[in-house]
Amino acid sequence: MEKETLICFLLIIAAGECIEISPSQSVYTVAEGSHIQVNCSSKYSISWTKGTGPPRTRPVATVNSSGDNVSTLTLRYLEQSDSGTYRCTDQEGERVVELQVLSVRPQEVEFEPFKDAELGCGLEDTSKNYTYIWTKGYLPVADIPVQGNQAYVDHGNGLLEIKHPLRSFAGLYVCVAQFEDNGKQRSIDIDVKYYATPQVLPFESKDVVLGETLTIECRVLGYPKPRVTWYKDGEPIVGGDEARYKLQTANTYNGEQMENARLQRDSVDLDDGGKYACVAKTDKWLTFNSTQEILVRVNEATVGTSTDSSNTRTSSEDEGDSDNNSTTTTDTESSSSNALAIGLGVAGGVCVFMAAVGAGVYFKERRPGQLYASPDNAPPASVPPDNGPQAAGSAVPPQN
Repeated sequence: MEKETLICFLLIIAAGECIEISPSQSVYTVAEGSHIQVNCSSKYSISWTKGTGPPRTRPVATVNSSGDNVSTLTLRYLEQSDSGTYRCTDQEGERVVELQVLSVRPQEVEFEPFKDAELGCGLEDTSKNYTYIWTKGYLPVADIPVQGNQAYVDHGNGLLEIKHPLRSFAGLYVCVAQFEDNGKQRSIDIDVKYYATPQVLPFESKDVVLGETLTIECRVLGYPKPRVTWYKDGEPIVGGDEARYKLQTANTYNGEQMENARLQRDSVDLDDGGKYACVAKTDKWLTFNSTQEILVRVNEATVGTSTDSSNTRTSSEDEGDSDNNSTTTTDTESSSSNALAIGLGVAGGVCVFMAAVGAGVYFKERRPGQLYASPDNAPPASVPPDNGPQAAGSAVPPQN
């Protein structure tokens, strides 16, 4: 695996009270291939140097609102050769910028269902005594809530172990390596990517009444953040202010905003019924996508209780399934089938009850005072008193 270079960018105040550096006395951590920008201002003319010569890019000169000269040094697509000493100088003094390069081995891990994950900081420098802090989304992993047997285990040596992770654990982690430099606390941020293929979470069913607003939200897991597209009856949906459907941003990506994640149709008509599909994919897996479908039915009047499909299933994230491309459909007509089955069951029960009543009347009218017919006009055996239902397997009292 190729090495990635992180640049620790330190600003050191030198002589020259008229010169100001912005940001001042800061430490920057950027990966090789990224860029940095430093502003130097003075009421006098300014020049930038690196070592004994000019920097590889020419600074841009402007004048700020106070009338001071500003020289902006921008270094893009940083390389190891960009490390060194940079000086911003005017006629009275200079400010010195030290660019230090530290080599790390980049870490990339891919989510696998039912398998623990190990993330490494990858810092190869051994000249300093580092301490490590792991974060995700600016939150220390120690503060991230977990459930059951899930756990973040920080081994203290730059290794983070994730026990029983779900797909939602994927994302960008940052290993913050802290060290002391000349009595000052410094830190280096190292990005560690925990990848996962996209997964669209299942929808709940949806029935809407003619003229109502249809809203469907697509909740997605995976890293990097997927792109969402919508289809109706196999045809792509194009959103817009003047379009039939509106595609809006929604907080459906692990609580973060996702573009086009909400589909909305104002004042639905009968043509809006049909099968809708949300498809999520990323450039990392060009041949892979995750799809969930929902069958929406538009009724002319309220049928039962409608369920808002903008609220997707949250009881479980279905993390354990395979990463094969799959399509799931939620059929809203199943509720009608259940209602029909219940109705038939009730009708059948009424028929049985009426038949039993008719039989009782028949026997009562045939032999007054008796509920049972006896052969050869013999008196029937006495019926034991009703002491309630017999326990299963219990003997019936003998007939006297």
